[in-house]
Amino acid sequence: MAELGYTVHLAESPNELIIGGKGASLARMIASGFPVPPAFTVTTDAYTLFMEEHNLADPIGEVLRDFDPMNFADMETRAQQIQGLVNGASIPSGVQEHILESYSGLQASRTGIQAVSVRSSATAEDSTGASFAGQHDTYLNVMDAKAVLDSVRRCWASLWSSHAIHYRQQKGFDHFNVLMAVVVQEMINSVSSGVMFTMNPVTGDHSEIMINSAWGLGEAVVSGLVTPDNILVAKETGVVKDTMIAAQTVMIAIQPGGGTAQVPVPAIRVNACSLTELEIAELVKLGLTLEQHYGAPVDVEWCFTDGQVKLLQSRPITTI
Repeated sequence: MAELGYTVHLAESPNELIIGGKGASLARMIASGFPVPPAFTVTTDAYTLFMEEHNLADPIGEVLRDFDPMNFADMETRAQQIQGLVNGASIPSGVQEHILESYSGLQASRTGIQAVSVRSSATAEDSTGASFAGQHDTYLNVMDAKAVLDSVRRCWASLWSSHAIHYRQQKGFDHFNVLMAVVVQEMINSVSSGVMFTMNPVTGDHSEIMINSAWGLGEAVVSGLVTPDNILVAKETGVVKDTMIAAQTVMIAIQPGGGTAQVPVPAIRVNACSLTELEIAELVKLGLTLEQHYGAPVDVEWCFTDGQVKLLQSRPITTI
């Protein structure tokens, strides 16, 4: 594993200023023994060096000069200009070396790890006051070193999407004080996946846990591609209060050559619940432990593969 600086194993540092909000949350879960896939983080130091080496702050500042955050068409044009600057710049050689060394270490850590997910992890992300959910990029089933490097740079560029710029402006963040780390994590080939809320996000009822579940990768739920199964559980007893099964005809699945695609759900699963009773019980148990760990209701991204649950993210619930 590369020395602490441009990459760091998630188990080595929970510092959000180094590994971003998403990375820090994963690090806390790893330290507490939760089932999180192995990962390393490209640190904010790498992003800072990249910005400084190419002197990107000045041209980005010029693009953002006197912009109107309510003029969305103009903001999108400016965002594309900035992202073009970032994607057109090379990753510093020292940073590349650390990323490739850490990627090789991740591949060697367990038999068969080839594909990874590459996920943005900005500072201030997934905090109690701001989530930035869905505003920064994630790349799934990334299959080789070159693609990993390209995905890291694209994650840096996503810090300058129009949605992210607008959200920072609304929340009063200085655009140049928010930095981007990137989590590179073992890619899980999910049988089912989704999101769990340890309170009812629709009614605000703290006595209920809500689980949204779908076949395949969780992006089908997050992106709104499918209507997920919706399961309500009584928090105190663990009893399932209500189950709404959605007819799911399509799911997102990994592809042999890399990336993902929408594929048909096998006919036998279209009208079947995407979670078993035992899987629901396991999620509820983990959710209660995480809520106690954070001291507040949380939403949790999870998946099941080969009968085992993996946690992909957990954050305090910031909105109802």
